[in-house]
Amino acid sequence: MQYVDTVRRFAQDNSLKVAVQKAVDACIEKDILKDFLLANKAEVMSMTIFEYDEEQHHKTLHDEGFEEGYNVAVAEKDKEIAQKDEEIARLKKLLADTHKS
Repeated sequence: MQYVDTVRRFAQDNSLKVAVQKAVDACIEKDILKDFLLANKAEVMSMTIFEYDEEQHHKTLHDEGFEEGYNVAVAEKDKEIAQKDEEIARLKKLLADTHKS
């Protein structure tokens, strides 16, 4: 978990590749998974980049779906409001015509 958090922290200000490289180096320096990272550095980096990209892809899909749903809801509300405005205008006209008689 510390490794993943470190990658996320570095990814805020760096490309993913640079963030992963910095995270691996920082974890080794802080003795977090040091032996494992030293023995498997290249594999860990490539797997992290792949999985992190996949996670980001899923988040992007979620965000786009949310935005699309929001836009549909706003459009439906706008249509409802327009219909109610038309009904109010019709009723005002009817009331005005009734008062003329």
